[in-house]
Amino acid sequence: MVFARLLRSSSHRLLFAPFRPFCSSVSTPSPPPVIQGTVKSAINSLYKEQNLDLFLSRFHQYSSSSSLFRSKPSIYQVAVLRLAEAGRFDDVTSIVETLRLHTSSTDVQSSAFLISLFGKAGMASDAQEMFRKFPPSVRSFNALLTALGDDSDAVVEALKTVPLEFPIIVPDVVSYSIVIRALCRKGELDAALVQLNLMEEKGVIPNVVTFNTILDAFYKKDLPDYAEKIWGMMENRDCTPNVRSFNSKLRWLVNHQKTSDAAKVFEEMENKGLLPDGYSITALIVGYCKDGKLNEAKKLFGLMRRRSGERNPWMYEALVPKLCEAGEIDMAFCLCNESMKNKCYVSVEVLQNLVNELVKVSRSGDAKKLVDNACATHYSMDALNMPNECLTGSIDLPQKQVKSDEVDADEAQNPSSTSAYAKIGIFVKSFDKPNYLGAFGVPLSKNRIKLPSTRSLITVLRSPHVHKKSREQYEIKVRREYIEIKCQPHELHKKYFWLMRSRIIGGQFELRFSYKTRLDMSRLQIPT
Repeated sequence: MVFARLLRSSSHRLLFAPFRPFCSSVSTPSPPPVIQGTVKSAINSLYKEQNLDLFLSRFHQYSSSSSLFRSKPSIYQVAVLRLAEAGRFDDVTSIVETLRLHTSSTDVQSSAFLISLFGKAGMASDAQEMFRKFPPSVRSFNALLTALGDDSDAVVEALKTVPLEFPIIVPDVVSYSIVIRALCRKGELDAALVQLNLMEEKGVIPNVVTFNTILDAFYKKDLPDYAEKIWGMMENRDCTPNVRSFNSKLRWLVNHQKTSDAAKVFEEMENKGLLPDGYSITALIVGYCKDGKLNEAKKLFGLMRRRSGERNPWMYEALVPKLCEAGEIDMAFCLCNESMKNKCYVSVEVLQNLVNELVKVSRSGDAKKLVDNACATHYSMDALNMPNECLTGSIDLPQKQVKSDEVDADEAQNPSSTSAYAKIGIFVKSFDKPNYLGAFGVPLSKNRIKLPSTRSLITVLRSPHVHKKSREQYEIKVRREYIEIKCQPHELHKKYFWLMRSRIIGGQFELRFSYKTRLDMSRLQIPT
């Protein structure tokens, strides 16, 4: 029975296998269609393509051959922004029109997305034409208002004329919120309040987004009295404020050195059951740092760490300089590395200040690691500079007045003319070829002597049988080098402790010190 089943299954596969006839003619291979398994790779290739012509040709190919590709809105937004920045608005129109051909005329969501694409490219007139190619709806109308951008006059005009032309469109709270946002961005706060009263007359109840837009505008214009009136309107209309409502007030209080009031607002948020987000905590951290309350700022930062909240560069930029001033270099060093790990990049000035502080406390190794990490993640090679005392292997030592048994000040500045000098010889033994010279501050072409290396061969019998010659060969190669550093006698002990704190791993080091003096013939008294 088993054999019969196998035979039946195999014969079934042979009988119903697809027939592939041979053909001697050579046809031009067509580009492979984009299927579900290759959409991600196709999108990644488009993100990496720098040539706009190739980008556009591939985009049209993928868009016309795959419905799954057309369902990815992010790649369309990226394509429109790239082409608009290059001034290729005709190509933007071709991409949107190609997508429209594959869109149903009754699809409200797709029509709104097409209008928003023209809005991202800054093509307001094309957005209005696209709006009229689809059946009118409130969602497409809101997309049109958004596409008009910050042109408050055009937005207000569209709010008046479009509902009259298409009676089916009744502006909702989203429509009025878009108009109020455009007016607030232009600074026309009186007109924004007029629209707020108008929407209430029309029977449209404003929501928390509408009030937050006006609140943020009043606080940015430094009009806290009008903002308090908006708070009263929210309370009278039973509109519960959210975290963003309090964030606008927190930022204004911190900018005006009212950190104690900001702390009360922060407590009020928690008492109302609102969980402060990253911007709320950042605003209070910045206020504490401005007032010199570093411990309170550190407690808030620890609170954010425990909550795993959203982090941003401003909290690191506020904390790191204050930690450097307080002498807490270790925590500042950890926070800078953490900021780069979380992609919250601080300014170059803050990072350079920390590098200088690390070198001042003789931690040039950590400073170099910080610079290397910064250049490997976000910052350019020319943005950060290692101090000269770290690159040359010397330390910024105070030039004090030496006694008669020490060298003079002019001799300390010119080592070649000194009557006494010291040398530090470093014997390096390692299995690899590491670049220790950069850590010691010695140029690659000077003060370096390669010593003979040793090579040991070890043979291990691999086979368990005595008569089978199966063996494995191992090699141990030890490389040796000699590095020499010259310094002044009064700098010798500081140089030694600097080398001990360099924390260089990966090899064995042997230090040898030599001290030589030269006889000054002018001071020699020869008896007559």
